[in-house]
Amino acid sequence: MNKILGLTASPGVGNSKNMVQAKCYITKLCANLDCRISRPKIYAHELNARSRSPKEIQIMVKGRPLEDPYFREIGVIMECIEDKIKVVEAGRALMKENDEFTKMVSRRGTQSYEQGVVNLKKKIQQTIENGDDRRELMTCVNYLRVS
Repeated sequence: MNKILGLTASPGVGNSKNMVQAKCYITKLCANLDCRISRPKIYAHELNARSRSPKEIQIMVKGRPLEDPYFREIGVIMECIEDKIKVVEAGRALMKENDEFTKMVSRRGTQSYEQGVVNLKKKIQQTIENGDDRRELMTCVNYLRVS
C-alpha cells in the first residue's frame, strides 16, 4: 500500500541538543517510516528547472532493542489484534487446520512474521465465504501488516 508523506512541517528533533543529534533523530524517523524519496518521471525536466532535486543518501540504522517501550506497546496491540482473529468463528477454524499462525506469533516484528500475515490474508481470501467474517478477518490482517 503506497503512502505519501510530505515533511513540509517540522517533525521536531526529539530531545536533540545539537545538529548531529537532530540529524540522527530525523534519520531514525525516516527509517522507522520506511520511506524513500521519489520523483516524478513525467515533466521531470520542468521540475528540475524550478527546484533542486534532493540528495538521496541511505544510512543504515540499528533496529530497536527488544526492551524498547515502543516495541513492547506495539507487541501488545498486535496481540490484541491476533486475539480478535481467534474470536471470529472462521478465524478459529483457520487456526485449527493450520498452525502457521501459532508459529507466527513468536516472530512478531520480523520479515517471516510479515510473510505469515500475507499467507494468512491469502487463506482468508480463498477459504472464508461468510462476508462478515471475511471483512472482520481482513481488517485484522491489514492492521497486522501496518503494525
